[in-house]
Order: sequence, then C-alpha cells, then structure tokens
Amino acid sequence: MKHTLGPWLCAPNTPGIKPTTRGVIAPRSENMLLATVYNPAGRIKEREANARLIATAPELLEIARASLSYLEDDSKSPRRRQACLEGARAAIAKATGETT
Repeated sequence: MKHTLGPWLCAPNTPGIKPTTRGVIAPRSENMLLATVYNPAGRIKEREANARLIATAPELLEIARASLSYLEDDSKSPRRRQACLEGARAAIAKATGETT
C-alpha cells in the first residue's frame, strides 16, 4: 500500500477539529485530513513543530530514497549529489519551519 500523495500541509483552522489542535491535510486529495495534532497543556510551539514534522513525511521519504540511491551508485553524479543536498535542505526547512 502506498501513502497519500504529498505534499502534505499544516492547516490552520481545519474544519471539524478543535481550535486547540492542528490538522495535517493533503491538498491533492481534496484536502483530506491526514492527522490531528493536539495541544497538550498549552504547548502550542511543540504542537506546531509536531504538525510540521508530520507534514514533511512525504518529502523526507523522497529524499531518503534519493540519497540512498545516490550513495549506492558508483558513478556519484555531481548533479544527483546537488539534487540530494537541495532536497534534504528543503525537507529540513519545512520540518523546522525555517526558510531556505
């Protein structure tokens, strides 16, 4: 079985869930709600970080596969290396809420 296609996004004010939670949705799948992240005892920043990490799962899987393929390849193409680096940086930025 395959997972729901990415990208996945953190959705503020997701219909049907409490304001103290954060939803993770899949825009390509009619904004299907994939996960609900709860806010334990006012820990809003932690909730947001957890939601971002969940939303980054498809990109993290993709870059892990690309990096493994690159590392297993004997030719070590500079173009593939650069693509792996850029993908990893983008996934980390999305997961941490930073911009690149």
